[in-house]
Amino acid sequence: MSLTMDKSHHAKLRAPTEDGGILLWPESAHWGSLAEANRFAVTRKAARVLGFSWYELAARARQEMLAAARRWTGRYRSVEFSETGSAHGLPPIYMTGHQPELFHPGVWLKNAVLHGAAQAGSAIAIHMIVDSDVLKGLAVSVPSGAPEQPRMSYIPLDEGPCGWPYEERPVINREVFGTFDLAVSREIRGLVPDPLVGKFWPIVRESLDVSPRLAHAIAVARHRQEERWGWQTLEVPQSWLCRLPSFLVLAAHIWSEAPRFLALHNRAVDAYRRAHRLRSRSHPFPHLIETDGWIEVPFWTWSLDMPYRQRLFARHSGNCVEISDLAHWWGCIPDARLNDPEWLADWAADLEKNGRRIRGRAVVTTLWARCFLSDFFIHGLGGAKYDQVTDAIIRDFLGIDPPVYATATATVLLPVWRPAVDEADERAIRVQLRDLEFHPEKHISLGELPRDAQRLVEKLIEEKWRWINTAVTPENAADRYRRIREINRALQPFVENERQRLLQLLDETQQKLKVKQILAARDWAFCLYPEDQLMRFYASAIQDIAG
Repeated sequence: MSLTMDKSHHAKLRAPTEDGGILLWPESAHWGSLAEANRFAVTRKAARVLGFSWYELAARARQEMLAAARRWTGRYRSVEFSETGSAHGLPPIYMTGHQPELFHPGVWLKNAVLHGAAQAGSAIAIHMIVDSDVLKGLAVSVPSGAPEQPRMSYIPLDEGPCGWPYEERPVINREVFGTFDLAVSREIRGLVPDPLVGKFWPIVRESLDVSPRLAHAIAVARHRQEERWGWQTLEVPQSWLCRLPSFLVLAAHIWSEAPRFLALHNRAVDAYRRAHRLRSRSHPFPHLIETDGWIEVPFWTWSLDMPYRQRLFARHSGNCVEISDLAHWWGCIPDARLNDPEWLADWAADLEKNGRRIRGRAVVTTLWARCFLSDFFIHGLGGAKYDQVTDAIIRDFLGIDPPVYATATATVLLPVWRPAVDEADERAIRVQLRDLEFHPEKHISLGELPRDAQRLVEKLIEEKWRWINTAVTPENAADRYRRIREINRALQPFVENERQRLLQLLDETQQKLKVKQILAARDWAFCLYPEDQLMRFYASAIQDIAG
């Protein structure tokens, strides 16, 4: 059966082009009612996961997550959230999540509106630190130089290997990491004299006492910064959530039904590619594969002595479900224990003690967060687009309507001078240069030419128009084309001054565009911006959300 997807909604998801522009979809005025509808649906659906009703597993998952979030957050800031539940016995929970990076201010908007929406909806706000993703690079791009001639610099955060999951990567060179703020401030001072990094990085250094992991220290410091601004949220690493008994029940459910999950997953991926006319086999996700009876499942695994993510495979054999990376590790869960959360938790804890990690990949992470952990999830642009696949899997695998989610992003530019130019200016100049080549007669001022040159130009133009007005026939087509081209070339010396002016203007415009490309980028790290600019921007967004 073919699955189709409607991409009309996602066509509206575009990053704002103007400075200070915000995208919230659906409009934030509807978020409270959507969250209430999502929460009500939890109590109504008959879907089951290994013998647990959706409601039972969601209730347990939320209790476990709240306890974990309070433990994590309580390590470095006060936690003052009510335990009071809703009419359904579950506390209303709003969530978002992101990798623990120095992301741009548009990503940070998710946390700001999470706080504002939770305040408006009397909900608990939780940010999930997606620390099972890998550290792809150790250098942060920073604009430097003067506004008229900016350049790109790359400031290292640390030394050593990349490619490790965030949760495993410690700070290796504390001197490099500890002086990152000084190096950044030196580079950017010609553009932004007082970036947030000067106040923020001391908090990062202090946060190494909470966790020696590079990314965790950044995430903890960012959350502390949010506390200074009055944002009331909890945080919890994804790695902690993947150890919860409730999560392991869902994982075991997927492993035990690996062939069905593979088929539904790949069908959803194919539908997404058709809808968006994608040929790449890696977008939005690669297909899950089958090899020698082993079925790939959407989880990562690795070990402490080899902290590079490997794909996880599952198969049913005898009276147990086997899981393996097909290279270094194998495990087995008896069928009788698949729906036993406590046994699964003990089993996973033993794996953790021995350095073995099992973590959900993107599809599982968002499915888990949206369907079981929260009443309302706030995505960024990428997650919102890819969750078309997740929606299809939720419908087909869990047998429920996917909960509605929101999308939030923004464009915030550095407070620097930028040239008033855009790509349309370059295109206009190129059109004029092309017009000089093919219609030079339009640009020649006959009255400014010497008499002999004037007569020659008039003669050439007259002949050109005679050829243009001559009907094209098979017999004259080649001669007509050749002669018009020869006349255009003959007229070029008379427009050479204009050509040189336009070429100089084109060069100047291209240089300005290069300057603007640097200074008007929206993806600079949030710590490069002045604190007061960020505070004003987020305070306004929160006020609009909270009413």
